[in-house]
Amino acid sequence: MVGITGLAFDTSTNTLYGASTAAGFLISIDPNTATATSVGQYADAQISRFVTGLAYDPITDTLYGLGNNTGGASDLLITLDRGTAAGTSVGFLGTLGAVGLGIDLNTSELFTVDNNTNLLHGIDSSTGATTSSIASSQTHGLASSSIVPEPGMFVIFMMAAAGIGFIRYRC
Repeated sequence: MVGITGLAFDTSTNTLYGASTAAGFLISIDPNTATATSVGQYADAQISRFVTGLAYDPITDTLYGLGNNTGGASDLLITLDRGTAAGTSVGFLGTLGAVGLGIDLNTSELFTVDNNTNLLHGIDSSTGATTSSIASSQTHGLASSSIVPEPGMFVIFMMAAAGIGFIRYRC
């Protein structure tokens, strides 16, 4: 596979996905061996083969892709079937030059950076429309993350809090 653009990690299956510009293929990548396997072709009459970003939402179990329509006139948000790679158009962003796709895993809001305008755009995942825009700098990728408290640390904190309360009560 050549020309991998965009990566997304599916936490439910421990699978890394990549978009390949070689005829519009979705590939799965084993993170332990780096072995790439073609899932299938996502391009159709409306979706071009140039997907520049991927993001996985574990809450809705959705793999999103960002590319442009086949005429190259507008950036397009799509969803991708992880089993067949079939792409489904969600909607146009109203931008041209968006690269990279990231997701806030706490709110499921999508983000992209438009390299033509140097704006960071929020994206409505149900319509593809931009919801907000703020000044940014030119970039070629975004990452997703979420802070989830480790259960063990929570237990230690609660035990410490209970211990302090017990000591104060005895004194």
